[in-house]
Amino acid sequence: MGTSKSSVSRRFIDASEAKAKKVLNRRFDDMQIPVLLIDNVAFARLYAILAMGTTKEGEKLIMGIRIGTTENAQVCQGLLADLIDRGLEHQDGILALIDGSKALRKTLKTVFGDKA
Repeated sequence: MGTSKSSVSRRFIDASEAKAKKVLNRRFDDMQIPVLLIDNVAFARLYAILAMGTTKEGEKLIMGIRIGTTENAQVCQGLLADLIDRGLEHQDGILALIDGSKALRKTLKTVFGDKA
């Protein structure tokens, strides 16, 4: 008795979805994350905007992702608001690494002010 391709695919999709939810809902309350990297990847007509942090100990973490039709300030602000809601501390400042995106620059100033 064999395992069908669709059965294997379904189990892989379910396991991947569960792992992604765990990573993308993780809390940051007890972590010191002084460095935040935000970048985007274009897929066809969509942009995936990704936030990755580096802890004080040097551990790299995928922190969040948002999908939008453009790399606009509203999508970026939603991503940063989610990170803060999940406990990202920034009162002591945060080093934010971005490309030349005007939307990201504007959003960082709006959300973090002079702390970024």
